[in-house]
Amino acid sequence: MASIPNEFPISLKSWPSSNSNDSTSLPGLIQRINFERGGFRDISEESLRQEIAEAEAESSNGEEDGSSEEGDGEEEPDRMKELMTARDEMLVQLEAAHHGAAFALDFVSLLLSKDTPVQAGSSMTPQLREMVGTGTLGADKIQASRVTDTQKENNKRVAKGWKIQNLNKTVDTILESATRLEKEMETETKYWEQVLAVSENGWAVCRLPNEKHTLGVRFGFSEAAPAFKNQSLAALRRNPDGTISLDQGVLSTEPQCVRVRVQVDGINTGSSIIPRPVPEDAPIESLILQARNTIFSTELWQELSREARTLGAFNVRYKGDPLTFPLDSERTILLDPVILGDSAPSPPGPDDSTAEGLAIALNLLLAYSHRQN
Repeated sequence: MASIPNEFPISLKSWPSSNSNDSTSLPGLIQRINFERGGFRDISEESLRQEIAEAEAESSNGEEDGSSEEGDGEEEPDRMKELMTARDEMLVQLEAAHHGAAFALDFVSLLLSKDTPVQAGSSMTPQLREMVGTGTLGADKIQASRVTDTQKENNKRVAKGWKIQNLNKTVDTILESATRLEKEMETETKYWEQVLAVSENGWAVCRLPNEKHTLGVRFGFSEAAPAFKNQSLAALRRNPDGTISLDQGVLSTEPQCVRVRVQVDGINTGSSIIPRPVPEDAPIESLILQARNTIFSTELWQELSREARTLGAFNVRYKGDPLTFPLDSERTILLDPVILGDSAPSPPGPDDSTAEGLAIALNLLLAYSHRQN
């Protein structure tokens, strides 16, 4: 100690810490108070003493809560400092990722610049272009292809075979379409020829009210009652073979007519002629005519039934089918609707002409009633 000169300064004070962000420094304490308590306005000596007393009371609750009390006694970590540290780490990682992506882009651009210098040069950085230049880096296969010339020829043959097969399939499809189109044209031509024949025979061809794309024919009488006038429209449906079928819809009925019979003492002595039903494969004009006769006979029977109720004084009787009335002192007339083809033809009788004349007269009277309307 004697060798130490008196002018040499000796200090027992610890060397100051180089950490400027120490939590015990005055700026750090002021920052913590402002952050945790909102400034010094609400802080007093009494409130601080009360907090210290509460902390000591909690620390004396037992050994079980000792660890938690020690944790509470320690100073809380600086949240702002943790946020800033995490932010700096994130920025460092983002910068590293950006540099890595830029290096990868430069490498790929330099590799492609040998084949496509214009497109690859647009994505290269100016520093790399000046330092290395374009087209200075290339790539090639290390191992040669295992496909031999024979395999290449076989592959060409297979590809050629597939092309020929697809061409043949295309040709077959075109031929099938042409055949189907030709058949469709034939059926359409056949259909329109029959529609034209219907129109030329005097039937009114029109569009259906509920089906604008379907043609129909009016076969009734415009002077008939509204109920029968509305039923006198049927659709002209095209069958798959091009023929026309008459579709009367829900109101379609069996072909029928009004039969007139003459009886003497309960024995038939005459009957009107009952036409035979038209077959389904008959010409469309015959089917339309049969539909018109059917609706005419239906209206005729309705009018006869209605008038029979008012002619009881003339011994006209109608209690269901048939309708009867006396022709003279010996003969009686019977009227009833019959479906064509259901009843066998009556044998010839002496009063056939009388029955047929009466049937014609009834039809003429209904036609005259239509004229009057």
